[in-house]
Amino acid sequence: VWYLMHLKADAEPPQNDSYEVWGASVPGCPGIQAGHNSWITWGITAALCDDVEVYCEKIHPFEPDRYQIDGRWFLMHRHSESIHVRRKGLVEKTVRWTRHGPVISDFAGRLSGPEVLSLRWTAHEASQDFSGLYRLNRARNWDEFLEALSYQSAPSLNFVYADRLGNIGYSLAGKVPLRTGAPSVLPREGWRGENEWRGFVPFRDLPRLFNPSEGAIANANNQIVDDAFEHYLSGFFEPPYRARRIHELLAASETHSIEKMSATQGDLVSLHAKELIATLSAELAAIRA
Repeated sequence: VWYLMHLKADAEPPQNDSYEVWGASVPGCPGIQAGHNSWITWGITAALCDDVEVYCEKIHPFEPDRYQIDGRWFLMHRHSESIHVRRKGLVEKTVRWTRHGPVISDFAGRLSGPEVLSLRWTAHEASQDFSGLYRLNRARNWDEFLEALSYQSAPSLNFVYADRLGNIGYSLAGKVPLRTGAPSVLPREGWRGENEWRGFVPFRDLPRLFNPSEGAIANANNQIVDDAFEHYLSGFFEPPYRARRIHELLAASETHSIEKMSATQGDLVSLHAKELIATLSAELAAIRA
């Protein structure tokens, strides 16, 4: 997915505002997702925030392209997509959309009964991600960095930051839905208005750190807030073992070279395995006793 790229553009006077950034990009994207310019550097991990909702839509008994919203019937939008499939040629698919998003159950065989499943995802929302990416590539300090991240929509990402002045930071960025009631992985009733998203968590309320006292920041797709956090972010975080191991390695030395950071990147120690082995050893010792 990633490839390394160096972008440079020299501005003509009187602007004298050149553009130069190095790092990892994805095909077709005019910018650097993770890298550095002459002032700041940043990295990313997937935040795994819960930014998807599956809805069960109630279908009209006589008109299968109409679905119900608060007792009224609305017509689905239809459009065709042409997909080139290797060794199969061109495949034509008709996609139906409700107000929530595409009807995904159409592609797995229709549900039995008068209902279908549709999918709402933050990546389907109107956004200014490219504008934020351009600002990110040109940011020169923490404030400009945060301003750029405020444009991030999808996916939700953890950003770690460092600058030439010695500052470090962390910020979550991306649209996180505001939901009514307890979160659930089960489909919600799409015809009930109370199941709609109530907007998104304001960027200013998303978790962030700047120059923490421990002097280091690490993330490995782990949970970034505790249960006291005001907003629901997700229930899909990875276990904390990798993040804890990174902190262990960083705390083992006061200075870090490129070689040490490379060794950290390739570290094979699993704290999960250590805990599991200790538990199993104790159980086996008790059995043998």
